[in-house]
Amino acid sequence: MMNVHTVTLASLGVFALAFPCSGPQLPSNVGDAVKVARDVKEVGDELGKCDALARREVAWEEERALGEAAAIELVSARGYLLHGTKTSGAGTQSTVYLNRVGRLLAEASSRPTAPWAFGIIDSDEVNAFSTPGGFVFVTRGLLAQVKNEAQLAGVLAHEIAHVTERHALDHYRGFKASRCRAAFASRKAGEAASVVQSELLRAFDAPGGFIDFSAAPELLAELGADVAGAIVARRVEPEKETAADRVALELLVAAGYQPEAYVAFLGTLPETFQRGSHPPRAERIAATRAAIADMEKDALWSAGAPFGEAEGFRAPALLHKEIAAR
Repeated sequence: MMNVHTVTLASLGVFALAFPCSGPQLPSNVGDAVKVARDVKEVGDELGKCDALARREVAWEEERALGEAAAIELVSARGYLLHGTKTSGAGTQSTVYLNRVGRLLAEASSRPTAPWAFGIIDSDEVNAFSTPGGFVFVTRGLLAQVKNEAQLAGVLAHEIAHVTERHALDHYRGFKASRCRAAFASRKAGEAASVVQSELLRAFDAPGGFIDFSAAPELLAELGADVAGAIVARRVEPEKETAADRVALELLVAAGYQPEAYVAFLGTLPETFQRGSHPPRAERIAATRAAIADMEKDALWSAGAPFGEAEGFRAPALLHKEIAAR
């Protein structure tokens, strides 16, 4: 993966090509001056195309392919998805149950028609992830941590919010633009373009900067791995985590869950949980409580979960026990 310093140096290389001299010099004649001006304009136009990629919306086909590739990277790094066996259908039952809760929330989101998919990663780690295109995962360790369905719904709603707010795609667009600049610098330097660079260069002139990943598997693998790495490293600004919490509360209320259950779950997380990418736990809890208070003022309050219990509907004890025991 190319870092910012590499891209900056590559970009400087482009300008060095436009001005191949050791110091400030005046063109020897008018023809040279016109050529220099033309080169400068060409560089500016091409780099402008690259920068535009950071602002353009990502097409659905591109988002879904990218999200699927990132999901495969993310899950394979942690083992495998939990499925039922010939002797026990607990994994299958748990996944069906997870999808029932997740899709109830997703239907209340701003992207209800996306083909949402929810899965369980067979890991003791307490964590949850989502990738573009509607892929959401929770670990077996997290399922053992939540106390009821409303808390689980809060976690799923938070991950759904990251997808609907396109947080990972913000990173992807920026990475796409930086790789575009580097590919252009290589082309200007006369270097042979790699397969990945060639695909990126083709995207420069495509409508909306669209990348057809079906014709570019190597590029999909590289960009998918980068997005998965960013998700795992939680390279999301703390303010976006706060925004995801607020959207999650709105989804919980819309689906009939008590939003306070999510606050209770946040209180069970260790103070050091994902430090650096998330606001401090106390600050996060205070922000969610303030958001709930605002929702009450705006009459967006659910008087009680439709399933009868004040803290939200509890998952069947046997199912929950089998999930926790695996």
